[in-house]
Amino acid sequence: MVILAIGPHPDDIEFGCFGTLAKLYNNKGEKIFFLILTNGEIGGDPNQRKIEAEKSAKLINAEVIFLGEKDGYIKHNASLVNIIGNKIKELKPSIIFAPFYLDTHQDHVATSRSVISASSNINILLLYESR
Repeated sequence: MVILAIGPHPDDIEFGCFGTLAKLYNNKGEKIFFLILTNGEIGGDPNQRKIEAEKSAKLINAEVIFLGEKDGYIKHNASLVNIIGNKIKELKPSIIFAPFYLDTHQDHVATSRSVISASSNINILLLYESR
C-alpha cells in the first residue's frame, strides 16, 4: 500500500500525522511519501527546514517531494489542483493525509481544499490538524 502525506510546509506532516504514519510503517512496512508544497521560507531557514523534513521522513523510510511553492501564498486554484492531482496519479496512493480545511493558516486551508479537489478518486482521505 502507498500512503501520501501532504503538507503546505516542512513540519506540518510531522506535527499533524507523523505518529499515525510511523505506526502504519512499523506495523506493515507501507511505502510513504511526503509531498511538501513549500520550503517554509517564512518560518525559518528553508534549507534547514528541508533538512529537518528529510531527517524525520527517513525515520519511517518515507520519500520527500518538495514542490517549491511560495510560502504564505498557496492558493486553491486549478494549477495547484492539477499539480497535486498529477502526483496522486503518479504515486497511486491508497490513503492520503492532508491538513484540515478549518485551520487558521491560509496555506493550510488552501492546501486542504486543493487536495480535496484533486483526490476525488481516492477512497481514504484523512485530514489532520497541525496547530
